[in-house]
Amino acid sequence: MTAEDIIALAKTQIGVTEDPPGSNNIVYNKEYYGGYVDAPWCVVFIWWLFKELGASELFCGGNKTAWCNYVRDWAISHNQWVTSGYKPGDLVLFDWNGGDLDHIGLVIAVNGNSITTIEGNEGDKVSQCQRSGITIVGAYRPNYVTAPSAPSSPPSTGTYTVQQGDTLWGIAERLLGAGDRYTQIMSANNLTDSLIHPGQVLIIPGGDANTVYRTVQITVTGDTLELLSIMAEGWNKTIGQVIDALVEDAV
Repeated sequence: MTAEDIIALAKTQIGVTEDPPGSNNIVYNKEYYGGYVDAPWCVVFIWWLFKELGASELFCGGNKTAWCNYVRDWAISHNQWVTSGYKPGDLVLFDWNGGDLDHIGLVIAVNGNSITTIEGNEGDKVSQCQRSGITIVGAYRPNYVTAPSAPSSPPSTGTYTVQQGDTLWGIAERLLGAGDRYTQIMSANNLTDSLIHPGQVLIIPGGDANTVYRTVQITVTGDTLELLSIMAEGWNKTIGQVIDALVEDAV
Protein backbone atom coordinates (compact mmCIF):
# COMPACT_ATOMS: atom_id res chain seq x y z
CA MET A 1 0.00 0.00 0.00
CA THR A 2 1.26 3.47 -0.84
CA ALA A 3 0.92 6.72 1.09
CA GLU A 4 -1.27 7.92 -1.76
CA ASP A 5 -3.69 5.05 -1.10
CA ILE A 6 -4.29 5.91 2.55
CA ILE A 7 -4.55 9.64 1.80
CA ALA A 8 -7.17 8.95 -0.87
CA LEU A 9 -9.25 6.88 1.57
CA ALA A 10 -8.91 9.45 4.35
CA LYS A 11 -10.19 12.20 2.06
CA THR A 12 -13.39 10.23 1.49
CA GLN A 13 -14.04 10.30 5.25
CA ILE A 14 -13.82 14.06 5.76
CA GLY A 15 -17.04 15.25 7.35
CA VAL A 16 -18.04 11.94 8.97
CA THR A 17 -19.50 13.09 12.30
CA GLU A 18 -20.35 11.60 15.69
CA ASP A 19 -24.06 10.99 16.25
CA PRO A 20 -24.87 12.96 18.33
CA PRO A 21 -21.85 15.30 18.36
CA GLY A 22 -19.78 14.91 21.52
CA SER A 23 -20.83 11.30 22.09
CA ASN A 24 -17.87 9.47 20.47
CA ASN A 25 -20.57 7.39 18.76
CA ILE A 26 -19.03 6.81 15.34
CA VAL A 27 -18.38 3.93 12.96
CA TYR A 28 -14.63 3.75 13.69
CA ASN A 29 -15.16 3.13 17.40
CA LYS A 30 -17.85 0.56 16.66
CA GLU A 31 -15.52 -1.41 14.41
CA TYR A 32 -12.58 -1.15 16.80
CA TYR A 33 -14.44 -2.10 19.97
CA GLY A 34 -17.15 -4.26 18.42
CA GLY A 35 -19.85 -1.89 19.62
CA TYR A 36 -20.40 1.58 21.01
CA VAL A 37 -17.77 2.76 23.50
CA ASP A 38 -17.53 6.35 24.70
CA ALA A 39 -13.81 6.83 24.06
CA PRO A 40 -11.63 9.22 22.03
CA TRP A 41 -11.08 7.91 18.50
CA CYS A 42 -8.30 9.86 16.76
CA VAL A 43 -5.94 6.86 16.83
CA VAL A 44 -8.81 4.48 16.13
CA PHE A 45 -9.53 6.41 12.93
CA ILE A 46 -5.94 5.86 11.77
CA TRP A 47 -6.20 2.16 12.69
CA TRP A 48 -9.41 1.93 10.65
CA LEU A 49 -7.76 3.43 7.54
CA PHE A 50 -5.03 0.80 7.48
CA LYS A 51 -7.48 -2.00 8.27
CA GLU A 52 -9.86 -0.89 5.54
CA LEU A 53 -7.06 -1.03 2.97
CA GLY A 54 -5.97 -4.51 4.06
CA ALA A 55 -2.65 -3.19 5.36
CA SER A 56 -3.06 -3.43 9.15
CA GLU A 57 0.53 -4.66 9.52
CA LEU A 58 1.81 -1.26 8.39
CA PHE A 59 0.30 0.37 11.48
CA CYS A 60 2.12 -0.69 14.65
CA GLY A 61 2.79 -4.13 13.21
CA GLY A 62 -0.91 -4.97 13.05
CA ASN A 63 -1.45 -4.36 16.76
CA LYS A 64 -4.62 -2.63 17.92
CA THR A 65 -4.12 0.55 19.87
CA ALA A 66 -6.13 3.67 20.66
CA TRP A 67 -3.30 5.42 22.52
CA CYS A 68 -1.02 8.06 20.99
CA ASN A 69 1.89 7.22 23.30
CA TYR A 70 1.87 3.62 22.10
CA VAL A 71 2.06 4.76 18.48
CA ARG A 72 5.06 6.97 19.26
CA ASP A 73 6.85 4.29 21.27
CA TRP A 74 6.29 1.66 18.59
CA ALA A 75 7.61 3.98 15.89
CA ILE A 76 10.71 4.83 17.93
CA SER A 77 11.46 1.18 18.70
CA HIS A 78 11.19 0.28 14.99
CA ASN A 79 13.25 3.23 13.68
CA GLN A 80 10.20 4.79 12.05
CA TRP A 81 10.06 7.97 14.14
CA VAL A 82 10.89 11.34 12.52
CA THR A 83 10.89 14.84 14.00
CA SER A 84 11.42 16.92 10.87
CA GLY A 85 11.08 16.73 7.12
CA TYR A 86 7.51 15.51 7.33
CA LYS A 87 6.00 13.90 4.24
CA PRO A 88 2.50 13.01 3.04
CA GLY A 89 1.54 9.71 4.66
CA ASP A 90 3.31 10.45 7.96
CA LEU A 91 1.25 10.01 11.13
CA VAL A 92 2.01 13.17 13.05
CA LEU A 93 1.50 13.34 16.81
CA PHE A 94 0.64 16.35 18.97
CA ASP A 95 1.07 17.36 22.59
CA TRP A 96 -1.14 20.25 23.69
CA ASN A 97 -0.09 20.65 27.34
CA GLY A 98 2.93 18.47 28.08
CA GLY A 99 2.82 14.95 29.47
CA ASP A 100 1.05 12.28 27.48
CA LEU A 101 0.51 12.85 23.78
CA ASP A 102 -2.94 14.11 22.90
CA HIS A 103 -3.73 13.69 19.23
CA ILE A 104 -2.73 12.19 15.88
CA GLY A 105 -3.30 13.13 12.25
CA LEU A 106 -2.43 11.90 8.78
CA VAL A 107 -0.22 14.31 6.82
CA ILE A 108 -1.58 14.91 3.32
CA ALA A 109 0.52 17.92 2.30
CA VAL A 110 3.50 19.97 3.49
CA ASN A 111 3.71 23.70 2.88
CA GLY A 112 6.91 25.18 4.30
CA ASN A 113 6.60 25.02 8.10
CA SER A 114 2.93 24.13 7.93
CA ILE A 115 1.36 20.75 7.31
CA THR A 116 -2.10 19.80 6.14
CA THR A 117 -3.61 16.84 7.94
CA ILE A 118 -6.73 14.73 8.06
CA GLU A 119 -7.66 13.99 11.69
CA GLY A 120 -10.29 11.90 13.37
CA ASN A 121 -12.04 13.20 16.51
CA GLU A 122 -11.32 16.82 15.62
CA GLY A 123 -14.43 18.86 16.27
CA ASP A 124 -16.49 15.67 16.75
CA LYS A 125 -15.78 14.60 13.16
CA VAL A 126 -13.12 13.77 10.58
CA SER A 127 -11.58 17.11 9.63
CA GLN A 128 -8.93 18.55 7.37
CA CYS A 129 -6.63 20.82 9.37
CA GLN A 130 -3.62 23.12 9.04
CA ARG A 131 -1.02 22.53 11.75
CA SER A 132 2.31 24.04 12.74
CA GLY A 133 4.28 24.94 15.85
CA ILE A 134 5.73 23.32 18.93
CA THR A 135 2.67 21.14 19.53
CA ILE A 136 3.98 18.81 16.79
CA VAL A 137 6.11 16.28 18.65
CA GLY A 138 7.08 14.08 15.72
CA ALA A 139 5.66 11.53 13.35
CA TYR A 140 5.46 7.82 12.74
CA ARG A 141 6.42 7.02 9.14
CA PRO A 142 4.94 3.66 8.06
CA ASN A 143 6.86 1.52 5.60
CA TYR A 144 4.64 2.26 2.65
CA VAL A 145 5.30 0.78 -0.75
CA THR A 146 6.74 3.43 -3.03
CA ALA A 147 4.31 4.50 -5.72
CA PRO A 148 5.42 3.42 -9.19
CA SER A 149 7.23 6.20 -11.00
CA ALA A 150 5.88 7.64 -14.20
CA PRO A 151 7.04 5.77 -17.30
CA SER A 152 10.39 7.00 -18.45
CA SER A 153 10.61 8.92 -21.67
CA PRO A 154 10.92 6.70 -24.72
CA PRO A 155 14.43 6.17 -26.02
CA SER A 156 15.78 8.77 -28.38
CA THR A 157 15.47 8.01 -32.06
CA GLY A 158 17.65 7.45 -35.09
CA THR A 159 16.96 8.17 -38.74
CA TYR A 160 16.76 6.15 -41.93
CA THR A 161 16.67 7.40 -45.52
CA VAL A 162 14.17 5.52 -47.66
CA GLN A 163 15.64 3.74 -50.70
CA GLN A 164 14.04 2.59 -53.94
CA GLY A 165 11.98 -0.52 -53.28
CA ASP A 166 11.70 0.03 -49.51
CA THR A 167 8.49 -0.75 -47.65
CA LEU A 168 7.59 0.21 -44.11
CA TRP A 169 7.15 -3.47 -43.28
CA GLY A 170 10.63 -4.27 -44.55
CA ILE A 171 12.21 -1.32 -42.77
CA ALA A 172 10.55 -2.33 -39.49
CA GLU A 173 11.61 -5.95 -39.98
CA ARG A 174 15.20 -4.96 -40.67
CA LEU A 175 15.65 -2.20 -38.10
CA LEU A 176 13.15 -3.05 -35.34
CA GLY A 177 13.21 -6.84 -35.61
CA ALA A 178 9.60 -7.37 -36.65
CA GLY A 179 7.71 -6.25 -39.73
CA ASP A 180 4.49 -5.68 -37.82
CA ARG A 181 6.24 -2.88 -35.91
CA TYR A 182 5.87 -0.69 -39.00
CA THR A 183 2.99 1.05 -37.17
CA GLN A 184 5.54 2.39 -34.66
CA ILE A 185 7.44 4.02 -37.51
CA MET A 186 4.17 5.46 -38.84
CA SER A 187 3.36 6.86 -35.41
CA ALA A 188 6.83 8.34 -34.91
CA ASN A 189 6.59 10.10 -38.28
CA ASN A 190 2.90 11.09 -38.07
CA LEU A 191 2.15 9.07 -41.23
CA THR A 192 -1.50 8.48 -42.05
CA ASP A 193 -0.75 5.66 -44.53
CA SER A 194 2.14 3.35 -45.41
CA LEU A 195 3.15 5.18 -48.59
CA ILE A 196 6.83 6.20 -48.54
CA HIS A 197 9.17 7.44 -51.25
CA PRO A 198 12.92 7.30 -51.95
CA GLY A 199 14.89 10.02 -50.21
CA GLN A 200 12.35 10.38 -47.40
CA VAL A 201 14.04 10.55 -43.98
CA LEU A 202 12.19 8.52 -41.38
CA ILE A 203 12.50 8.67 -37.62
CA ILE A 204 13.11 5.15 -36.28
CA PRO A 205 11.81 4.84 -32.69
CA GLY A 206 13.98 3.20 -30.10
CA GLY A 207 17.31 3.95 -31.70
CA ASP A 208 20.09 6.21 -30.55
CA ALA A 209 19.71 9.88 -31.41
CA ASN A 210 23.02 9.82 -33.29
CA THR A 211 22.27 6.67 -35.29
CA VAL A 212 21.85 6.97 -39.04
CA TYR A 213 20.85 3.54 -40.24
CA ARG A 214 22.88 2.02 -43.06
CA THR A 215 21.22 2.05 -46.46
CA VAL A 216 21.93 -0.06 -49.51
CA GLN A 217 21.34 1.33 -52.99
CA ILE A 218 19.85 -1.18 -55.44
CA THR A 219 19.07 -0.46 -59.07
CA VAL A 220 16.42 -2.76 -60.49
CA THR A 221 16.10 -2.97 -64.27
CA GLY A 222 15.19 -5.37 -67.06
CA ASP A 223 15.74 -9.05 -66.32
CA THR A 224 16.35 -8.35 -62.63
CA LEU A 225 12.89 -6.89 -62.26
CA GLU A 226 11.37 -9.91 -64.01
CA LEU A 227 13.30 -12.26 -61.70
CA LEU A 228 12.17 -10.33 -58.65
CA SER A 229 8.57 -10.53 -59.84
CA ILE A 230 8.86 -14.31 -60.15
CA MET A 231 10.43 -14.56 -56.71
CA ALA A 232 7.76 -12.32 -55.21
CA GLU A 233 5.00 -14.49 -56.65
CA GLY A 234 6.64 -17.65 -55.39
CA TRP A 235 7.24 -16.22 -51.91
CA ASN A 236 3.83 -14.56 -51.76
CA LYS A 237 5.51 -11.24 -51.05
CA THR A 238 5.78 -7.85 -52.70
CA ILE A 239 8.85 -7.01 -54.74
CA GLY A 240 9.87 -4.59 -52.01
CA GLN A 241 9.70 -7.34 -49.40
CA VAL A 242 11.80 -9.62 -51.59
CA ILE A 243 14.41 -6.89 -51.92
CA ASP A 244 14.38 -6.39 -48.16
CA ALA A 245 14.97 -10.10 -47.62
CA LEU A 246 17.84 -10.16 -50.10
CA VAL A 247 19.43 -7.10 -48.56
CA GLU A 248 19.09 -8.62 -45.09
CA ASP A 249 20.95 -11.71 -46.25
CA ALA A 250 23.65 -9.57 -47.83
CA VAL A 251 24.47 -7.26 -44.92
